[in-house]
Amino acid sequence: GSLTAALMNEGTQNLTAEQFEMEQQKLGSRIGVSSGNETTTITVQTLQRNLAATLALLEERLFRSAFTQADLDRLRQQYIESLEAEKQQPSSIAANVYRKLIYGSGHAFSVSADGVVDTLQGITLEDVQEFSRNSLVSQTLDVTIVGEIAQQDIIAKLGFLQNLPDENVSMRE
Repeated sequence: GSLTAALMNEGTQNLTAEQFEMEQQKLGSRIGVSSGNETTTITVQTLQRNLAATLALLEERLFRSAFTQADLDRLRQQYIESLEAEKQQPSSIAANVYRKLIYGSGHAFSVSADGVVDTLQGITLEDVQEFSRNSLVSQTLDVTIVGEIAQQDIIAKLGFLQNLPDENVSMRE
């Protein structure tokens, strides 16, 4: 989840990560993908006059993320280094112990949303692509809009979200 979200913040099939960032800067917009144990959150910030162009970038990020091996290797290494560094930080140690006490050591939530080193080392590009296909589906979509725009106006502009797969998702226990 978390690694997939990080990869979605990289380049797309049509724009490198740098080009995507430049497009956002030109618009004064920001599109970010993050995730936790149960959710993937996509945050969009834009000026109203740049809404259409920003939503076009959102569509690009949602449906045409590049998911390259080079990005996977680089981000996986960053995650592993971060997890190794957390082993020395008292707050991280406490959070890890707390999760295990609350959920039990066999539960998916007993580990950081960033994963564990052994699991990260085994993740393939195909795993990331499959996870993305199976988790970014219409059944899991909640859209929250904050700003000066009428509901009917924004709904009309979000029609591309209907292209998300219409799949049933089973939540892990």
